[in-house]
Parts: sequence; C-alpha cells; structure tokens
Amino acid sequence: MKILKFTFILSGIFLTLISHAQESPRNLDGASASKFRISAGVGTANYYGDLIKKNGVFKQTSFSFSAGLTYAFTQKLAARLDVGIQKLQGSDSKSGGAHQSRNLSFKSNVFDFALAGEYTILNLDNFPLSPYVSAGIGVMIFNPYAEDVSGNKQSLPELGTEGQGLAGYPKAYNTAALEFPLGIGVKYPINERITLALDFNYRITRTDYLDDVSRIGYPDKALLDARNPVTAQFTWRGNEVGQGLIQKVQRFPVAIPIIMMASLQHN
Repeated sequence: MKILKFTFILSGIFLTLISHAQESPRNLDGASASKFRISAGVGTANYYGDLIKKNGVFKQTSFSFSAGLTYAFTQKLAARLDVGIQKLQGSDSKSGGAHQSRNLSFKSNVFDFALAGEYTILNLDNFPLSPYVSAGIGVMIFNPYAEDVSGNKQSLPELGTEGQGLAGYPKAYNTAALEFPLGIGVKYPINERITLALDFNYRITRTDYLDDVSRIGYPDKALLDARNPVTAQFTWRGNEVGQGLIQKVQRFPVAIPIIMMASLQHN
C-alpha cells in the first residue's frame, strides 16, 4: 500500500528591507500609492529530517538567497512572488542519534518559486508597525547528492538507493514538488520608500525525498548490485564506520524533513 507523505519546510526568520518602486503609500501630499515593491537578501538554512536529530539541527547550517516582487492592491492586501535558493545538508554522523550506524548523508541546492497573498493587519498610516500574514502555493526543485570517501559527488535520485525502479519498490521520485507557504511577520516603515519586515514562514510540500531517505527498510544488496554496484554503496554506509555491509532489513523510524532559514534581505 502506498503511503502519501508530506515534507514540512520551516522558512525561518527573514529580515527584509522592501523598496517601493513608485510613490510611497504613506506619501503626505496625496500622490498615488506605490503598487510594486522589491526585495532581495542572503541568509542561512538548516535542515531537520531523517538524517538529523533535534540536537544537531544547527550544526549543519548552510546559506540561502532570496528575492521578491510584491504588488499592492490596497495598503493592506498584496500579492507577492518570491524566488529563493538554499544549500541544504544533513548527515547521520552529526545527528547525535541512533542513525549514526547507517552513516548516510546528503547535500542539495533547493530552488523555490512561490506566489502568495499577503495581508497587513494594521494601517501603516496610523501605526508605526504592523503584523502581517501570507499564504500561497509554489514549486520546490531539489537534487540531493552525496560525497564518497574521496569527496566525489554522486547524484542520489539516479541511483535508486531505496530500490526505486525495482519490482515491488517505488518508482523513481520527482525532484520537483508543490509547496504551500504560510507566513507571519511584522513590518516597520523606515522612511517613505523603505520598509523593514521580520518574516517567519512555514511551508508544506508533497515530497518526503528531500534527503533521499523515506523507506524504513533497505532492499537486498544483491538486487542493488545487479543493477548498479554503486547504489549499495550509498544506500548503507555503515561499513565506513565499522558497522559492516548493507543489511537486508534495517529499520529506522521515518522523520518528516524540515528546513529552517534565516535571511537578511535588502534591495
């Protein structure tokens, strides 16, 4: 029976400077309000899932970049298009948990494109700052890879490390997935054209393969070797840390991957 799994993405705290492309909505001379706003930034990203435990989340921090374009329908209601790239990584060896014996790891560049509606709760003409909320839909593109003992990169989706493509095992997974961003934040106008925003996002995607780990058991090594001898090497790496060769059945609890990102942005 196929079980549908979801990936949860926690897009940490974004500190954003938003530039108004035309006159500011707070213009005192009655000029027309700005419709377009732009932002860009750089920050950090952290992964939490099957390859990491809570006490190891911030030991594997990577970078994130983002840019955005917002169209304001009114002072409170807007649509936003966000584009981002994050470098994510996870490793059993740094998890501090029971999974260290299998010794798996991954790295991946993640590109995401999201369209969301944004609602600013208070009128910034009357209040110095305001909370806001957002929700939308987007696409995440990822391609996990691992490095062998010599540091050479190996793409994981093409190997089928969990038996993808073999009889009785799942099909190859898609490296693009839908995501559903939900966010909350606070805005503070610095002047007529620049607004500072503190943003926290929570995203859900329709994939559990961000880290190339999903199943709770491993295929028979002979089946993997018959297709590609390299596959078994990246399916179970316990032999590299003195745990022996791949086990026919080796069960671990399945965790839900999470991404936490913090970013400093400005135009």
